[in-house]
Amino acid sequence: MRLGLAGAWKLLLLLSFFALLWALGVLLFGGFDIRLHGIRLASRDPYRPAELALAAALAAFILGPDLPASQAIRARRIATYSVRTMPILLAIVVLFLALGFGSRAAGGADSYGYLSQAQFWLKHELPLTQPFVASVPWPNADWAFTPLGYIPGTVSHTLVPVYPSGLPIIMAGFARVFGDCGPYYVTPVAGAALVLLTYLLGRRVAGPAAGTLAALFMATSPTMLFQLMMPMTDVTVATLWTASVLWAFGTTALSSGGSGAAGALAILVRPNLAPLAVVPLAVIIWQTNHTPRALVRGLTFCATLIPGFVIAAAINSQFYGSPWVSGYGTLRSIYALANVRPNVERYPIWFMETQGVLIVVGFLAGLFRLTRGREDGSPWRVLFLFWIAVMLVPYLFYIAFDAWWYLRFVLPAFPAIFIVAADGVLWTTSRLSFRWRTVAVMIASAAMASHGWRFASAHGLTGLGVAEQHYADVGHFIANRLPSNAVCLAMQHSGSIRYYSHCTTLRYDILDPQWLDRSLSYLVQQGYHPYIVLDNWEREAFRSRFGEHSAVALLNWTPVAELPDRGETRIYDPLDSVSGLRQVGSTTIPRLSRVPCAGSDAHQLSLMSLSSAAR
Repeated sequence: MRLGLAGAWKLLLLLSFFALLWALGVLLFGGFDIRLHGIRLASRDPYRPAELALAAALAAFILGPDLPASQAIRARRIATYSVRTMPILLAIVVLFLALGFGSRAAGGADSYGYLSQAQFWLKHELPLTQPFVASVPWPNADWAFTPLGYIPGTVSHTLVPVYPSGLPIIMAGFARVFGDCGPYYVTPVAGAALVLLTYLLGRRVAGPAAGTLAALFMATSPTMLFQLMMPMTDVTVATLWTASVLWAFGTTALSSGGSGAAGALAILVRPNLAPLAVVPLAVIIWQTNHTPRALVRGLTFCATLIPGFVIAAAINSQFYGSPWVSGYGTLRSIYALANVRPNVERYPIWFMETQGVLIVVGFLAGLFRLTRGREDGSPWRVLFLFWIAVMLVPYLFYIAFDAWWYLRFVLPAFPAIFIVAADGVLWTTSRLSFRWRTVAVMIASAAMASHGWRFASAHGLTGLGVAEQHYADVGHFIANRLPSNAVCLAMQHSGSIRYYSHCTTLRYDILDPQWLDRSLSYLVQQGYHPYIVLDNWEREAFRSRFGEHSAVALLNWTPVAELPDRGETRIYDPLDSVSGLRQVGSTTIPRLSRVPCAGSDAHQLSLMSLSSAAR
């Protein structure tokens, strides 16, 4: 009987190992669907093999024999080693997930704004100049020729970025090292680093097991995973602030300097989170117990942090005319007391929906340990609560949005939340025996991680990169198929068209409703060929804006080209609506099997530079 149990125990462990490999393979490579001797073998769902791996591991752990003392020590060492290597595996999975499914396109406002700004920093071309706007007759011409992600500068006929320069500068550095695809590597690398840093910080304050659980929660957080797919600031700034807090727990002046440097870079990436700098500073003061050494470490931290403030203020002054004004506007235009109520109502609900109730229960259990006194190591929990409060409170006054993924704004607080939650889970099960505590923690952590991953998958996580590709598809079609004197009326594609093609864009959503026909006539008279580029959801807005003043707004003729999915983009030639020449079907925009990383240098051309070709 004992021999049978021992054999079953080993078989279950082997089954768990191979089921885990199976789940990872399906997750990273999309599964398989093959026929072998007429038998179909298919696997597209990573959940089932993952659940099988967990069930087999739990069964093996429960049925496993009581080991002799010497073997028990060895088994615990192996378990400890496994716990410490799991975050590395999680980071690798996160990295490959982002590289495999993440966006490689400059689409919409955010990604175009960051990626194009990175190119302009490389070429030292900011602010951008558009002198041709001076001769354009319609009102708000500077704004009308400003793509998403940019605003008119303080100097006439210039453009400056809306978004902070920190991430584009990092992207420019990656481009120097890795070439055209370098900017797209920043977020995947930052995501993998965020998982590892969460583990290291959790291990530092609450032990290896808590660090590993926190890393697992981070790697399966829907908010983190969604932002992992986009070349945006959220994951990067969370990584930098986590690094800053981790290094603040060090014991040397070098670690304090590293903490300040990470904070300085985080301030450049997202300046409105500058108040978070008080968190690593508080850690340094607490770590040194207010001794004279605290002054040295505090000054070292400040010396490396202050350049972040100085550079951010200098960029704001150059681009927006004041160190206190950003591309988003003044503080009064961004923060308001009226936003507190909707944000207080939405953020907790979004967090519970995305992360699950068990995470909240674990977090509350972690907070309850504060009542146990200093013998439980409560000071770091107080510091982490301070971290969460400093992160959350400003965003309660921030512009209120109505979609769960805006939890991304508070992603820098997630490491603290997850570490407290992991510590709470371990503390709650601490009275159980080693075997049953391990079983309980495995079940609870698996349930939490499974909830996060299932939520992200249900909301189209792995399809985000594919959805963004249509911006590049349309931009490359315009670059290759439309004439060099084209001018594209667009809104959603106003930036991506510039990034991928020679076509200057005119924002129809800024253009005065009475000026559509006159602006088209002006462009034709000047020797340009206007086109209208709209996604499916934009067409009704276009008709509503111009319908009372222009027959062109009806869009009741065959488009030049269309992309039938990924937003159903259509390109219209207004001259066809006048001549009625186009009676044949439109051209289907080809889909790029792999989006080229680089944009076209031609996106920097202006109307004035095209004048000779047009005439």
